Amino acid sequence: MVRKLTPDIGLIEKLPVRGVIVTRRSHTKDFDFISRFFSPAQGLAEDYVTGSAHCSLDPYWKNKLRKTDFIAYQASERGGIVKIKVLDGKIFCSPEKRSPFLRAI
Repeated sequence: MVRKLTPDIGLIEKLPVRGVIVTRRSHTKDFDFISRFFSPAQGLAEDYVTGSAHCSLDPYWKNKLRKTDFIAYQASERGGIVKIKVLDGKIFCSPEKRSPFLRAI
């Protein structure tokens, strides 16, 4: 499960990348997919809610789910919802206010 993942932050920090995204299809009907974003090279072991990471996930989930509008959940400690829409080849991400009940996801 994405939520219970315990990554090796020291190992991720050594990678020549901005960060690492972990994602999977949501097991609830509330969200299309969930994710976590780890970016220790930028001083963040884990980012709480990352619009840019969700925008980069769009092509993957667009092909998998055959749709262009998504509701995603970033399953960090604080957590948050991101709405994603593809319109005329552009990706729009809109972070939503965190809800306390989402910690159980």
